[in-house]
Amino acid sequence: MKNDNTRELVELSLYAALIIVTVQFIRIPFGPQFVHWEMLWL
Repeated sequence: MKNDNTRELVELSLYAALIIVTVQFIRIPFGPQFVHWEMLWL
């Protein structure tokens, strides 16, 4: 039972790290464009 819980935690942290990395990669090249769109919406 404990092994299953730790495995789930590891998988969750891996998914979280993956999401953070992809967000950073998307945000760096398109950052200014996103800011521009937010300005237009405001």
